[in-house]
Amino acid sequence: MKPLYKKFSLVLLIFAALSLAVFVQSCKEENPSVPIGTGDNSVKLEFKGTTASGSFELGKGYDLATEGFRYRFSLLKFYVSKFSLIKNDGSELLLNDVALIDFRVDQPNTSFTVKVPEGEYKGFKFGIGVDSINNSKLPASFAAEHPLSSAQGTYWEMTSKYRFMLIEGHLDTLRGATEDFSEQFVVHTGTDALYREKTFTRSLSFTKGDNKTLTMEINIDKLLSNADFRADHVSHTLGTGFTLAEKIADNFAASITVK
Repeated sequence: MKPLYKKFSLVLLIFAALSLAVFVQSCKEENPSVPIGTGDNSVKLEFKGTTASGSFELGKGYDLATEGFRYRFSLLKFYVSKFSLIKNDGSELLLNDVALIDFRVDQPNTSFTVKVPEGEYKGFKFGIGVDSINNSKLPASFAAEHPLSSAQGTYWEMTSKYRFMLIEGHLDTLRGATEDFSEQFVVHTGTDALYREKTFTRSLSFTKGDNKTLTMEINIDKLLSNADFRADHVSHTLGTGFTLAEKIADNFAASITVK
């Protein structure tokens, strides 16, 4: 038979172990920056659309009175390339080569998450579109699940390049009492000339187990403004369509802010 003090010590050890488990779990629930089951650091880049009336959804109509039309999107899809964190010494840490952001209703894919080394950073940057090196590659060189594979439907056979951004939908240019979205808009941007970069200043510190989210807001009203979009709303970049595609590419870069 075990001495009484040994039994008591065993009970204390079991109680201490249970208390520690409850404390750790409680900390994880109260502090979402501590991921459960991993000691990795990560950062999630998430994209959301906004309008003057609030959030943005495909298939929903919005009034852009300053431009004289209502709009309704059926497609919003674009590439994000070379996502990097900027260290305090100005050097850059590349975290992700390319991602495809897609606002489709059935299976939206509006974010991606990458691991981050511990450290201090003063900002981050990414490209909008496909960088020139990847833009020269063929879809067949990528696995089916890769953002640049033929399964994504973004490769332009006629140019042997990728489409950087695809926006499609309908306009109501009459803006009467009854909505009439009878006029279609289609803008597909591409070519190396329309690749854009965005850089943001934001202090970021990662210690063991940090799990952060950077929310990027796209002002959809701003995307379609100051482009005479009511009169000129079809472009596939090439030929006479380049002017509109360039304006939309510039608008898109300007419309993105970090929250």
